[in-house]
Amino acid sequence: MNMRTLSVAILMAMGCYSHQTHAQSYDVPINGGRGVIIRANHDNSNHYEPISFQVGQNGNLDHYKLQLTKTAAHFSVPVYMQQPLHLNNNAALTAHNATFGGVARFNGNLLGNRIGLGIDAPLEKLHVKNANIRLDNGQYQSWGPMILHADVDNSGDDIFSFRNSTDQEMANLTDGTMTLSFNSTLQASGMLKLRAGSSDTANDIVSFRNGANEEMARLHDGVLSLDQVRLNVTTFPDYVFAKEYELMPIQEVASYIEKNKRLPNMPSEAEVVKEGMNVGEVNIKLVEKVEELTLYIIQLQKQLDQQQKAIESLKKTSNK
Repeated sequence: MNMRTLSVAILMAMGCYSHQTHAQSYDVPINGGRGVIIRANHDNSNHYEPISFQVGQNGNLDHYKLQLTKTAAHFSVPVYMQQPLHLNNNAALTAHNATFGGVARFNGNLLGNRIGLGIDAPLEKLHVKNANIRLDNGQYQSWGPMILHADVDNSGDDIFSFRNSTDQEMANLTDGTMTLSFNSTLQASGMLKLRAGSSDTANDIVSFRNGANEEMARLHDGVLSLDQVRLNVTTFPDYVFAKEYELMPIQEVASYIEKNKRLPNMPSEAEVVKEGMNVGEVNIKLVEKVEELTLYIIQLQKQLDQQQKAIESLKKTSNK
């Protein structure tokens, strides 16, 4: 008895083999310590000889149906696979609403070594057409540079759009220009660097422009050029002109300058060189010194006026 006859005899004994037009239903436990092989096309002919598992009459699409052929596994209706699915070599997979509860592994030449979702002839390793890719609590990773390439078909729609949970655009990157939506914020947890002209020092210019694309200010080679600077301050030295302000006597000012080589209440050269110059603070102190100088001039003018009166009085006395 050859192997085929023996196999048929075993199946008939188990009640699993039938030449009837309509196959019967059996529950057949299969346990194999070294695996179970169910083989179609034993004679290796070119005939289409699938192994088909189905529920319902004639594989009605309202029921589950799984069909295995020499090179493909076809799921004609929704299928839920809780255990890992592993396809390798030249296996191809086409599925309709297939759900994999375990791990789906695709090795070898799957669909021409490419996976297409919504497209029959994928152009890349993973090609998704007219659909979205979503990750829940996941991340995109790359061992090398991560390249986001818009407008690969050169149709002019080279736009990267960043959106919030309500699908409103927060920012977009178009043709090298980043545009933030109204009231958006650019911030960094640490140091925020704007680096211009990293490879060409002649173009290391940071330009600040308004809505009409008119330049409001520019930063070039460490020099900031703009029309005006407005600083927020909490005080201004009008207090110098208050009656209760104590103006240092000019002799004490002279002694302080001789000893410290700077004006009173002004930072030293060492402090400014080490920590930098606080433009707002220094300007307030400069105004303070100008106002004090004005008071000194007023005092001097009063003394001159008094001296002039004394001189005039002496002239009148001497002429008598």
